[in-house]
Amino acid sequence: STIQMLLTKPIRQYELGLLSISDLKYHNAKSHLTFRSCLDPQRKKTVHKLAFAMGADDPTKPDYTKFLPRKRRTARRHHVVPLEHGHLANFTNYRQEVALA
Repeated sequence: STIQMLLTKPIRQYELGLLSISDLKYHNAKSHLTFRSCLDPQRKKTVHKLAFAMGADDPTKPDYTKFLPRKRRTARRHHVVPLEHGHLANFTNYRQEVALA
C-alpha cells in the first residue's frame, strides 16, 4: 500500500526492487538535506558555551566515582596477642603497664 511505501526506508525499497539506483540517490540526498534542529548554528553555539563553562568546580559536573573500582581494604588484626618475652608488646599491653605503674 501507499502508507507502507512511504514508511519503508529507501534502501529497503531499493533492495526490494521498488526504486532504481538514481531514485535511491535522490532519496538519500533528500534525507541529508532536511533541517535538523540539533545542528542549528545557534544551538551549537549554546552547547559550545556550556561545554566551555564546565570546569573542575562546576556544580553540574557528573560524579563518576561510583563507577570506578574501589581499593579493597586488607583485613587487619585488631586483637594482637601480647608477646611473652616482655621486650616488645602491642599498644594495649603498653597502656596496661603504664596504668599499673
